[in-house]
Amino acid sequence: MPSDSEAVVRRWFAEVWNDAKVETIHELFATNAVAYGLAEGGADDVHGPQEFEKFVEAFRGQIQDFRIDVDDVVADGEKVAARWTARGKYIGTLFGPGKGQKVCVTGMTFAEVVDGQIVKGWNNWDIMGMAQQLGAKPPMVTMLLD
Repeated sequence: MPSDSEAVVRRWFAEVWNDAKVETIHELFATNAVAYGLAEGGADDVHGPQEFEKFVEAFRGQIQDFRIDVDDVVADGEKVAARWTARGKYIGTLFGPGKGQKVCVTGMTFAEVVDGQIVKGWNNWDIMGMAQQLGAKPPMVTMLLD
């Protein structure tokens, strides 16, 4: 049986990312919560539900039919680790030139859940792999070829 913290994280992925329920952001992401490692617009973290809502909107503007499948979850009290796979169709310009390309990217999220809300989230995802799927050259390859 999943822990309460695990249930919060699973619900987060299902409702926020897969069902695009904005109200769930405001319910499950604490007012003073911080999500690290999202790298949106050059910033490294997102603070509070309002900023996270803007991040999700901007991300969804780049990827159509976006879906995250949670592959594994490990919970220990307030800490939850989730390994996931995300898929969608790239329709933007932020991540590279491959507009219209289907993408698949893996990542991991570690969350701290207190009183039924996420208070911190650490995110690590394969943005380089996604860029390569879209036809962008990794910076190191570009540097070596120049």
